[in-house]
Amino acid sequence: MCSAPTPHHYVTALWNLASRWLDLGPCSQYVANAETWRLVMHSDEDKVELRRLTGEDAELVASWMQSDRLEQNAPSLARPELKKVETWRAIAQPREGRNIFLIISDGKPVGLSTICAIQSDKGEATVGTVLFESQGKGIGFRAKKIQHAIAFNDLGFQALRSRVLVGNTRVQRGLRYLGYTDHAHQNSKDVLNFRLERAGK
Repeated sequence: MCSAPTPHHYVTALWNLASRWLDLGPCSQYVANAETWRLVMHSDEDKVELRRLTGEDAELVASWMQSDRLEQNAPSLARPELKKVETWRAIAQPREGRNIFLIISDGKPVGLSTICAIQSDKGEATVGTVLFESQGKGIGFRAKKIQHAIAFNDLGFQALRSRVLVGNTRVQRGLRYLGYTDHAHQNSKDVLNFRLERAGK
């Protein structure tokens, strides 16, 4: 899997930078504290947050892993050990190089966001977003923006990578809209590779 960052990673909300880089827009409020990054859309009053995964979330996340859609939508999660509560309790423990968050919409956990597979020498990381509930409401898109703010502004990465199944054209369109470019030379017959560089790099 993918390290829970230390608390100082979260204490500064660089709203001006985030709004310029991520086009959050005038109808948004971006808030951060030691545990949660939040994007509030004033136009519809929906609230999307990323909260660091804890051991108390293990039972919920393990229940998501029982889904028969994992093999198709997120095959990297379709592993027997990830169906176990104790596995997620262990994953939730702080560890360098693994940043895992719950995606929360209007107070309800709906998915996972990860910043992992870190290559420190290149300043790069692999990111992923998986929704298990409340799909099709723009939640994943807003969760991605928060994820980018954490990765670029707080963790200091210079580029992000994302891997998408060939058949998942919806996610591919979303990544391109966010500025990701195809890295075709790394593709396989089943997986496409995308890359997003920090603005101004």
